[in-house]
Amino acid sequence: MRVDVNRGFLSHWSRLAAPGVAALALVSFQGEATAQNGQNGQNGHAEVTFTKDVAPILQQSCQVCHRDGAIAPMSLMTYEEARRYARRIRDRVSKRLMPPWHLNPHIGIQDYKNDRSLEDEDIATIVAWVDAGAPEGDPANLPPPVDFPTGEEFLTADRLGPPDLIIKTDPFDVPARGNDLWWHPTVETGLTQDRWVR
Repeated sequence: MRVDVNRGFLSHWSRLAAPGVAALALVSFQGEATAQNGQNGQNGHAEVTFTKDVAPILQQSCQVCHRDGAIAPMSLMTYEEARRYARRIRDRVSKRLMPPWHLNPHIGIQDYKNDRSLEDEDIATIVAWVDAGAPEGDPANLPPPVDFPTGEEFLTADRLGPPDLIIKTDPFDVPARGNDLWWHPTVETGLTQDRWVR
């Protein structure tokens, strides 16, 4: 900003002084602005990096689906993976398409226990990271990886105990491309009497 403010001054100075002096003044101002950006990042703010700022957001809100073997189409577990899709990530989160949360953020009840949407601050962080060229940052700042469930264990077993009955469907392959498919299988339970479901 300091360089922009003084452009008029430099233009006026270049008409009055020798060309070499004007060039020296311009180098001086540009050097000062570059030093400021090196210390504080763009716009005077601390630099946003993947390891320090973006990885925690992905761990909390994205990686549960965006990892190998999960439902999302690509993994976002590492910097290299996230860097590859940086512009697409920016587009989806800024439009509030990801993570999926289809409630209007401006109408009705907003306080949900399982709200998956990103905070405005998280969206701004991701946008700033992509706009800055998606810098990696110091690997020492990377948080430890999250230990996600593998799907082999029942997530409520600690509260409800092991299941008394397991009903399985036939395998179903989701096409890699196309619209969402709402699969509604009908499966025989094998039960001969009424049972309570908990």
